[in-house]
Amino acid sequence: MTMCVTITGCGGGSTTENMMMRAAMRSRGKQARAGDDAKPVSNKANSAKQPAAIKHKQVANNVNQESVDSSAGGSDANKHAVQKAVTLDELAIRPIDQRKPKAEVSSEDRRRLAAENLKKIAEAMEKYHAEKGHYPAPASRSEAGIPTLSWRVELLPYLGHDELFKQFDFASPWNYEPNKTLLSYIPNVFVSPERYDTKTNFLLPAYRTFIFGSVRGRRKQDIQDEDGLANTIMLVEVDDDLAVEWTRPVDYVPKDRLNIRNDLGHLRGDGAFAVWANGWTTFLANNLSNEQLLNAFTYNSGDGQLAGAVHRDIPLTDASIASGASDDSAEPTLLENHDASNKPMPAIEWMTREPVPIAGDVAKAQSKLREIYLAKIAEAKSDDDKAELADEMIESSKTMSEDAAGAYALQSAAIRLCSNAGELEPIIQTIDLRVERFEVDAYEENVSALLKFAESNTRRDPSELDGDAFLDRAVPVIFAAIADDDYMRASALARHAYRMMDQEPDDEIMKSLNRLRVLLSSAQREYDKAAASLANYRDDPEQVDDAAAFGRFLCFIKGDWDTGLPLMILGGPKSLRDVANRDLVGAKSSTNEVAIGDDWWRLAEGTRNGVYRQALQDRASYWYKSAFPVMPESLDKIHVKSRLDELDSLSATSPLALIRDLADDVGADLNTSLASVASARKTRRHDDD
Repeated sequence: MTMCVTITGCGGGSTTENMMMRAAMRSRGKQARAGDDAKPVSNKANSAKQPAAIKHKQVANNVNQESVDSSAGGSDANKHAVQKAVTLDELAIRPIDQRKPKAEVSSEDRRRLAAENLKKIAEAMEKYHAEKGHYPAPASRSEAGIPTLSWRVELLPYLGHDELFKQFDFASPWNYEPNKTLLSYIPNVFVSPERYDTKTNFLLPAYRTFIFGSVRGRRKQDIQDEDGLANTIMLVEVDDDLAVEWTRPVDYVPKDRLNIRNDLGHLRGDGAFAVWANGWTTFLANNLSNEQLLNAFTYNSGDGQLAGAVHRDIPLTDASIASGASDDSAEPTLLENHDASNKPMPAIEWMTREPVPIAGDVAKAQSKLREIYLAKIAEAKSDDDKAELADEMIESSKTMSEDAAGAYALQSAAIRLCSNAGELEPIIQTIDLRVERFEVDAYEENVSALLKFAESNTRRDPSELDGDAFLDRAVPVIFAAIADDDYMRASALARHAYRMMDQEPDDEIMKSLNRLRVLLSSAQREYDKAAASLANYRDDPEQVDDAAAFGRFLCFIKGDWDTGLPLMILGGPKSLRDVANRDLVGAKSSTNEVAIGDDWWRLAEGTRNGVYRQALQDRASYWYKSAFPVMPESLDKIHVKSRLDELDSLSATSPLALIRDLADDVGADLNTSLASVASARKTRRHDDD
C-alpha cells in the first residue's frame, strides 16, 4: 500500500490550526458558502467530492474540535435526524429577535445571567454524562464523517428542549436547511446577555491538549486520571470576537496557546467566567499568567497546578482590579451553596511571569554589566574561573526583583561563559530561571542554548562533557521540536547528544540516537514537500487528496490522531479511508475496539515504510489497550495480549516511538511541558531552602 505523506505547514510560526483556518476562509464556490440553501452531496458514491461542498468550512476550520456521533458521545444521526413532533409555530421557544429585552440590561445583570447560564450548561453536561457515560462530543457527524452540528444541539434534551431537538437534521450542516432556520431558536441558556443574537460565547476548550480536543466525548475518568476534574477547565465564556453561531460545530482553540490571555477577559473587563470539570463555576482574573491559564485548560500535562492557584469565585459586580485569589470581602457568588468540603484547595504560590524586558533596556544593562565585570571577565582564563564567574552572575540575577533588564543581561552573560567553559548544568539552571520569571518561549530558550553549547564544544573530548545531562534535557526538547515541526534542530540535538555520550556505538541509547537523527532529517524533508501540496489545498479545496495527505502526516509523523483522522477520511487510499472512518465512528464494546485494532494492524502488515508501519501499529495498540482490561478470558483476549507483547518486543522505527523509548531510558516525563520543568525546579529549590 502506498501512502503519500505531505506536511503541516511551511510558514514562519504557522500552526496547524491557523493554516487550516486560512484554507477554510478562501472562496469555495456557491454551494459551499455559509447560508446557501443548496443541500450537500449525500450519495456515498460521491463521498470523495462531497467535502468540496461542505466539509472545508467545518473540517478545516475545526480540525481540533471535530468528533463523532452516537458511538462516541455525539448524536445518532439516523435515529433522530428528522423526528418533528411539533411545528416551529408550536414550539415553546420563540425566535431570539422576539425575546430581546426592551430596556438595556445592566452590567450586573449581564454578569449574573452569564454565570447562571454557565452553571445550567454544566449541570446539563453532568446529566448527559450520567446517562451516556461520557461527555458529548464537540460535534455531531454525517454518515460521511463530516461535522454537522454543535454539542449544544446534542445537549438540548438535557436543558428541557426536547421538541426543538427533534427539529434538527443531524445529517446536514448547521447552515443548511432545516438547521439554518433553527438558528434563531437559540435557547436562553446559550444567549450572550451582551447581544441577544444567534451567536454564543459559551464554548468548550477544544485545543488538542484540552478536554474537548478529542474526536470523541471524553469520560470523567480520563480527566480524573490525569490532572483531575477539579483542576481542569471544562467550559469557558470567550470574548465576542470568538463567539460563534450556537449550532455551528466550532469551539475554543487559542489563537496562540502561549498567549491565551489575548482571547479571554475582555468581555467582562476584569476576567473570564469559566467552569471546572467538577461543575464549579470560576473566575479567571485578567492578572493570571499565560502559563497559569494554559495549565488550567490542559487536562493531561501533569503540570501539577491545582485549581486553588487560579480559582476565584465569580464576582457578580464589576471590579476595577481583579485579584487572582478570593477573599472574605468578595461579593456573594454562585458557589456559596456548594458543600465547603468540595471547595478547591487554597491557593498555592505561583509566580506570574513578567514581560521580557525591551531590547533597549537590555542593551543598556549589558553595557553596565561589561563595565562592572570587565576586570573579572578578563581574569577568567580557565574553564573553572569562567564557571565560577557564571555562578556569581546567576546568583546575582536571582536577587534583582526590581531590575528585570539587569537580571536578563546577567543570565545571558552566564550562559555564554558556561558555553565557553563546557559547563552545561549552570546553563540549564539559568534557562529554567529565565523561563520561570519571564514570558519567553520555553522551547526556544532550551533549544537555542543547547545548540549553542554543543557548537561551542565540538572540539572537546566527550569525556570532558556531561553527555548524560545534555541527553536528559535534549529528550523533552526534541519531543517539543516535533510538535513545533522543527525537525532540523531536533535532528541536530540528537546528533550532538550522540557525540557527547561517552559510550560504545552499539549501546542501545547510542543506536536509538543515531536512528532518531536520521528519521528526524527525513521528517524535515517530508515537511518541506508539503509547501506545494498545502498551497494547492489552500487555493482549491477541491484538492481533497492534499488535505488527506496532510492528515496522514499529522497521524503518522506527529502522532496527532485527533486532528489528522478527520482529514484522512477525505481522500487517499480507500483502504486507509475506510479504517480511519471506522476509527472516527468509534466502538461501543471491547469487541468493536479489537476489530478496529485489527484493521490498523492489517494495514501495518501491508506497509513497507517503517515509520508508517510503526504509526499504524501504535494506533492498533491504542485500541487493543482500551479493550484488554475489560475483555473476558477468551481466545480473543489471548490474541490481543499476543499483539501487545509483539509490539513491546519490536524496535522503534518512528521519531515519536524512539523519543518515547529514550524518555523511558533517561526518566523524562514527556507529559510535562518545558515551562513546567522550570516551575518544578523552582518548587524543589524552595523545598531545599
